Amino acid sequence: MLFIFVTHVILVLFKLKQTITTLLRPSKTMKKSISMFDDLIHQVNIGLKTQTIRLIKSNTVNNIDFKTQFETCNHSKSDYKDYPALQLALTKFSRYFKGDILSIENSKTVIEILAVRLDKVFNITDEALEKEGIKSQPNSTAPNVLVYYDYLSEKFSLNTIRESYKNLMVKCYGSNVLQDQPYVFVYTFKAIE
Repeated sequence: MLFIFVTHVILVLFKLKQTITTLLRPSKTMKKSISMFDDLIHQVNIGLKTQTIRLIKSNTVNNIDFKTQFETCNHSKSDYKDYPALQLALTKFSRYFKGDILSIENSKTVIEILAVRLDKVFNITDEALEKEGIKSQPNSTAPNVLVYYDYLSEKFSLNTIRESYKNLMVKCYGSNVLQDQPYVFVYTFKAIE
């Protein structure tokens, strides 16, 4: 009788271990969700938005090791394997990982994360900002010049993509984002459905 009980307990523990391992392992079949403003979802759907930027919400980025490693790392060419503090931030605080399949909330759009890197919120280059899907249109008085969308006033009135991006970050995270110059995760993705 004791043998049957012990065998049963072992089987239950084994199944529990398998379940926990499956839940903790990033998987291409596991669907997570991500939120975006409706106009940015449209930009994803037409192929103009292939990246999203999210603040790192952790005090880990305030430690000396993180800051030192961040400043010495070539982020565009790094997998962060030689930077343990940066690797820790990616593995512990990032909500999404390379290969994750995400549904965009309130839409039928699904994306796959292709890469994750670290940056500072306003160190992002103008070239990289173009991947954010920030809306623009030709200026009515000078058709060869673009005017960018102001996400705060909700009209096309800004002269640079950087001004538009700053307003988008303020809309998403509040005005403190301008003073704090926080660290961010930069997620590159592709639409898959």
